[in-house]
Amino acid sequence: MNEEKTLPQEERSEPRRSLFALSEEGTKRLLVLLIAGVALFGTVVAALQIDSSARAARASRDGRAYTLKAIGKSGAGILRYVYERNRLAAHQALVTEWALERRLAQERASLAAAPEDEQAAARLWHVLEDVRSLSGILSPPYFDEETFTADVIQFGVDFLVVPPTLTIEREAAKREEADAWGTKSEHYVLTITVLAVSLFLLGLALTVKGRLKALFLIVGTAIAVVSFAFVVATLLSPVPRIPTESMALYAAGVGEAYYAGVLELGGVYARVPDHANGAIERFTEAISLRPAYAAAYQARGDARLLKAEALFLGGADPKLASAELAASISDFQRAAALGRSDRETWARLSFAYFVAERYADSVEAANRALTLAPDLRLRLGLNLVLGLLGEGKEAQAREVLETNLAWAQTHPLASDPLTFRAAIRGVGELERVRPLSGLADMQRRLKEAFVSLTYRGTVIVTPARATIGRLTFESLELDAEGQVVGRRPATGFPGGTDRVGLSFDSQGIPQGALVVLKVTWVGQEETSLAQVERWNEPSAGRAERVVRSAIEHDWVGLLPGTHTVEVYVEGSLVASGTFEIE
Repeated sequence: MNEEKTLPQEERSEPRRSLFALSEEGTKRLLVLLIAGVALFGTVVAALQIDSSARAARASRDGRAYTLKAIGKSGAGILRYVYERNRLAAHQALVTEWALERRLAQERASLAAAPEDEQAAARLWHVLEDVRSLSGILSPPYFDEETFTADVIQFGVDFLVVPPTLTIEREAAKREEADAWGTKSEHYVLTITVLAVSLFLLGLALTVKGRLKALFLIVGTAIAVVSFAFVVATLLSPVPRIPTESMALYAAGVGEAYYAGVLELGGVYARVPDHANGAIERFTEAISLRPAYAAAYQARGDARLLKAEALFLGGADPKLASAELAASISDFQRAAALGRSDRETWARLSFAYFVAERYADSVEAANRALTLAPDLRLRLGLNLVLGLLGEGKEAQAREVLETNLAWAQTHPLASDPLTFRAAIRGVGELERVRPLSGLADMQRRLKEAFVSLTYRGTVIVTPARATIGRLTFESLELDAEGQVVGRRPATGFPGGTDRVGLSFDSQGIPQGALVVLKVTWVGQEETSLAQVERWNEPSAGRAERVVRSAIEHDWVGLLPGTHTVEVYVEGSLVASGTFEIE
């Protein structure tokens, strides 16, 4: 009789099931497939990382190449500009000589000598034509055949401003592209590192059993899934492709804005809006091609501010200036929101707020600009002074101004004559159209500090005890040797006058005192007419001087317009007066 063997209950049960109702063998197979899939995915990510790194390196090299090109174009532009200016100077000298020959031919008493002068003039004219054939600035579109003058500003724009600006923008575009590819590469490197953790956990799941196996499997799979989603998001993230046309439009707009700025600096307000409008149009087109073009927003805001300043200072309809100011402020704010939050954005925004009579906002923006660029305290601090004057805080404004001037004394590289002259002229123009309390004192203090710093080495000026009476301007009578033999008081002088007499009564000027006579023409300092001396005349009496043109020819002379003469004693402004050249 055979006994029926019975198996234990455990041995008669179903085979053990693992995770997801899989057998132990099925789970192992799943893990193997997952490990292989993650490894393959990691290989793909590594390939993407290598490609991104290579693209980033290539864009970076292209950017550095554009940097070198910008330096080269800037240097070449300067050399070309200097060369053409020399050709222009030679041309003007030849024109002057030709005019002399023509005049001699017309004034010759001897009829026999006249043909010789005519022939000399003809030869000079041929030389002029040869010079023009070798020069770009003496040819269209820069040279005007009717007026016989060259547009030096436009030539400078085309060779000194636009080409380097365009190259720099291209370099910035390549740098932005390199940064984007570099970011992708970093994301892929991070993914590869995380996938290594996933592979480690899935590998451990092969060696353990039970709940620990399930934990490792779930966590490893979750990491792989999240990594896959992260890689897809990185792969789909756009790399900036900046349209070349937008950069070309931006560079052209910068050139137009530069032209408008030169005109505004020279007080030619009537011509500023045309060039500013050209700049605004080009910046707008650039923004339409690249909506997040922060630099174009900032530049358009600057062009609109230039136009508003010209309308404001030129006496145009205030409503036109207000509209441009509002648009300018909006552009600056947009530029700041897009990341262009640099010193120039806040400095220009501060001035725009001041012109718009938003004085508290002007002060805030000026402080932000100073925080970003404390090394430009003199220039940027003037906006803060203006804002405080607008708020009626004259004492605080004077304190800030004195602090800035003291800083300028110890930082000569950031307080150059151009900064002082632009500030003096700008404050004077503002005082003319918006006579706020304290503006006139601010301009006077800047003038005295500039003269004292230039000739005495300090901005500290002690009020002078010396007094100078009314400045009297005179028409001069000269002898055959050019010596003054007579003076006749006058306030206006004919065109071509190359020297004007000046007399004044003085009292209390000590021997050896530094006396500076400065001349400005329509608000711009004529440095060639300045006179600096140590006083060696009696402390009281009548003094006589001559304001003399640097070029003493009766057909050149002093420039037509209003000339202002100022007399400083030890840096203190003690007298001023004006005369007119027709």
